[in-house]
Amino acid sequence: MALVPNFETSQVLGLPSQIVFTDTSTGSDSGLTTRRIYMLTANGTYLVETGTTTDYEVWALPLATDITLDVLTQDMCLSIRVDWMTGSTVTYTKTILCLFTLYNKTFYYGLTQYQAANPTVLQDANYFANKAQLWTNITSAINATEIGGDIYNAQASLDAATYLVNNENLFF
Repeated sequence: MALVPNFETSQVLGLPSQIVFTDTSTGSDSGLTTRRIYMLTANGTYLVETGTTTDYEVWALPLATDITLDVLTQDMCLSIRVDWMTGSTVTYTKTILCLFTLYNKTFYYGLTQYQAANPTVLQDANYFANKAQLWTNITSAINATEIGGDIYNAQASLDAATYLVNNENLFF
């Protein structure tokens, strides 16, 4: 049976800078020699690990081998393409729009923990409005990705959320 290419991505709780890639392809192709991962940002640049001199990361075979790449410094929406290669020829390719929100969601959960320890903070209208704004930006990114397939508005929403987090002293 010919290969039907597919992959999934995820983040690991506590390690938001890392993306785990899992090959979920079905079928087989004994001629494959390697895979390449291209992570395109909304501004048209490619993410790669420090020290990588190409626009892509190499993902060795066999298909069942996961790879973890440490490339994120903030939440991002990425257009990720994986090429399955035979020598230097692209044999199969698959592109998926992927959203990574663990930085901002972790911060948001920290606010929830803070509220549990300091319940009177909920009487602070500015705090509550800013927390709501943070969640609205996170869910706007989710909707832009899942409903609209829109990398640009997803990233704009993530950037707005990241601004709130990076300026915690002004908003929370």
